[in-house]
Amino acid sequence: MIDCAPTESILTDAAYFASRYVIVPVKPEFMATIGLPLLARSIREFGLENEDHDLDIAGLVLNDQSEYADNAEKNISIREVRDVANEHGWRVFGYQIPYSRSYAKAARTGLPLSETPNAHWDRIDGFRRLKEDILAAIGITE
Repeated sequence: MIDCAPTESILTDAAYFASRYVIVPVKPEFMATIGLPLLARSIREFGLENEDHDLDIAGLVLNDQSEYADNAEKNISIREVRDVANEHGWRVFGYQIPYSRSYAKAARTGLPLSETPNAHWDRIDGFRRLKEDILAAIGITE
């Protein structure tokens, strides 16, 4: 797995070359609905320039879900993200990653979330389900 910024750069190109699939984390807000078509264009242009390399979007993952968010705006944005995904034939994975301060705390330790005292079992189980969904989407069975 390679995590890189959504902007086009030599690092993004290197990540594309090293990858077969792209998983796109999307925070459901207006700016994400603007960024998704730009990502689609970037991947399409990469494919045109590198016809011998297959690169597909395996799916979108809605993240940073918070019960404190403006639900009306969030729901509009989720609908818009799903509309863009449908337009491009992209999957939107079912598990929506909720906001949690424990992610940053776990990252600071350098350990997986499940191996820290900050672990919340509902979060860990959600990530496990997401992993299974992603593997199924790209045709890998455990």
